[in-house]
Amino acid sequence: MIAFDTAMNWLEGLQKFGIKPGLERMEWMLEKLSHPERRLKFVHIAGTNGKGSTVAFLTSVLREAGYEIGTYTSPAMGNVTNRIQWNGKDIPDDQFANFIERLIPLAEELERTEWGPLTEFETTTLIAILYFAEEVFPDLVIWETGLGGLNDCTNVVVPIVSAITNIGFDHTQILGETKREIAMQKAGIIKNGFPTITTEEDPEALEVIETTAVRKKSPIYRLNKDFRIVRKSTDPDKQIEMLDFYSPYTDYHDLQIPLLGEHQVKNAGLAIMVLLVMREFYAVYFESEDLLEGLKKTIWPGRFEIIKEDPLLILDGAHNLEGIEALSKVLSERFAHQKPRLLFAALEDKDVQGMIQRLSTVVSQVIVTKAEHPRATELENLEMWFRDANSQLEILPIEDWRKAVSTWQSEAAKGDILLATGSLYFISDLRKELGGKQAACFDLKEGTGE
Repeated sequence: MIAFDTAMNWLEGLQKFGIKPGLERMEWMLEKLSHPERRLKFVHIAGTNGKGSTVAFLTSVLREAGYEIGTYTSPAMGNVTNRIQWNGKDIPDDQFANFIERLIPLAEELERTEWGPLTEFETTTLIAILYFAEEVFPDLVIWETGLGGLNDCTNVVVPIVSAITNIGFDHTQILGETKREIAMQKAGIIKNGFPTITTEEDPEALEVIETTAVRKKSPIYRLNKDFRIVRKSTDPDKQIEMLDFYSPYTDYHDLQIPLLGEHQVKNAGLAIMVLLVMREFYAVYFESEDLLEGLKKTIWPGRFEIIKEDPLLILDGAHNLEGIEALSKVLSERFAHQKPRLLFAALEDKDVQGMIQRLSTVVSQVIVTKAEHPRATELENLEMWFRDANSQLEILPIEDWRKAVSTWQSEAAKGDILLATGSLYFISDLRKELGGKQAACFDLKEGTGE
């Protein structure tokens, strides 16, 4: 039996192959493995932002209703095993290593073919399928795309429902430069005859989704056309959002979610519509009380996550312009009279200058640092772009992110607001350093966070 450390070393060795869009390697491997994915029921979720939160809402409600749920998300908020969960628990290290050991000879055989070597993400995707199909047998798998949809390696499954959160400008070097091109990639998860639900409202992107759905005879449910969400005003001091939901099937009033912001209300609405479609057409049954309690108990680490009260310490995994826009709106709503002290690191393949331009208007001072990632933006660029965006900001560059965290915390006074953002990978490392909730969803029936 292979040791976990040995398995991880082999897996990390695949990082040099980077991102390779296309399904050929996955299809080759799944054929060799006798297609374990065909034994599972999937809900496939794509979109630029909000995929993980939607996964968390769905999982929490379904667990409250008594279903056993597998989830596959990325990137990991912690160890790589955190991507693959069953009922809110990470895949055990020994089982993860066993699957690696099983895949190594097949991966070596594949590398000698015209398709070339597996990537790291393709490998973890295969492990997720094997774990769910051969070890834990969940009732449903909530399945998040990695990048795009059409050529993303998760797109080897046929889901009972496809959901698309939104279309934004991220990974444009791979997905395309226009909303239309990116929407075509995201809409690639839509399958013949199976329903599609989306909260995208941009006319150009929505037209692509609708056209794809019509071509594939997929019934489509669209926000503000086929279902509606009303965000209700709440006390800013309460860390909740309240919403009403309206659909052809059922209406709900005064629902509460603990994830903050208008964007999270939309993500919750998307999850509710997915649940109603599954109840209507696939006998996935839940009571109104399951929905109410499941939404209320949802946890999604690193999304406006408050891990300390005074000074208030907030971690947010906003990692592209759309994410920063959503975060800035929440900051303006919740802290209209006080600006946070910011700790910022980002990856260079994002619109970092655009992110900085927006953030520079809602923070009081900035510590810039370098994420521990091969694509981390250089410190001097971050400092320069913040100075260009707002010459009045106090900016402190500290290359070692652990020293930056120490400085950021040590200079905080009682009543201050501390915010860290810019990269999910950075926030993941920061959470491990500072602590935070350990699971995406409660094991609700046992009342634990594991």
